[in-house]
Amino acid sequence: MGEITLNASSTGVTTGVNTANVFTDVFKMKVQAGTNLRMRNGTPLRMKLHDSSDAELPNTTEVLIGIRVPGQKQLSELGKLSYQPFANISTANQYDKDTETRRRIPIPTKTRLLKVIEDREIVVQAKSSAVVDWTKSFLELDCEEIVL
Repeated sequence: MGEITLNASSTGVTTGVNTANVFTDVFKMKVQAGTNLRMRNGTPLRMKLHDSSDAELPNTTEVLIGIRVPGQKQLSELGKLSYQPFANISTANQYDKDTETRRRIPIPTKTRLLKVIEDREIVVQAKSSAVVDWTKSFLELDCEEIVL
């Protein structure tokens, strides 16, 4: 059991290209067999999303974070965030605890903790007029890994 950082190169993570102006999966992390993940309320999300011309996605971009059960297309939504707080700060400054308030993932449970069991997916969707290019983009979040 220990803290891990999920990013585009983590085991079980796939990235995708969004469809312009439609909420589309851009980051999915399938929880591996034999493990569970635990996320606390206020888990910081760090990201910089760019298009193929290396322009940052517009401030009007919306980001949705949720959990998907195998075999279902619909997400159990954790929260929706504006991309603006990410666009207005450097990647390096996103690690500063004093500035992360508007970039935290809300966990809507009484315990303020969310356990994501094996084979479920943590999903980040984007809705933007621009399309994410993962060769120029960055996204990560921290959680706790529990080995069963």
